[in-house]
Amino acid sequence: MTPNIRPMAPRDTAAVLDMITALAAFHDDIAEIDEATLTMMAFGPVPCLKVLVAEGGAGLVGYAALMPTARLHFGKIGLEMHHLFVKPRVRGSGVGRALIAACRAEGLRRGCHYISVGTASDNLAAGAFYERRGFERRMMTAPRFRISLDQPLT
Repeated sequence: MTPNIRPMAPRDTAAVLDMITALAAFHDDIAEIDEATLTMMAFGPVPCLKVLVAEGGAGLVGYAALMPTARLHFGKIGLEMHHLFVKPRVRGSGVGRALIAACRAEGLRRGCHYISVGTASDNLAAGAFYERRGFERRMMTAPRFRISLDQPLT
């Protein structure tokens, strides 16, 4: 299958939301995002992500969500491929490869130096897929921290 990869349009929000929900379920999670939030994140006054969609045959068959990132001390900007999802019925047909190629093109267009992606440590198939595409495995051992912005600083 040769999918058509393009930026998500507002009319795609419901279909992308369905795929986000499917990805969350795959990870035994529950998607809490709704259409209004996805629309704001992708098309609001200060979009925080760019979503690329894959069209094939009967509608959308996959998506990738990109977020800007940087390694400031190295002076390098990049993109975090926060999500990559392909519907099960078309996996193995080239949709994931096409989405990654489109993400790479977007990164080059923006002057980025790298694309990073994370997977669950037990998702061996995803890790192998990324390595076959040329991604280098990087084991992160340092802790990361976060604070909810609805909590006061102490």
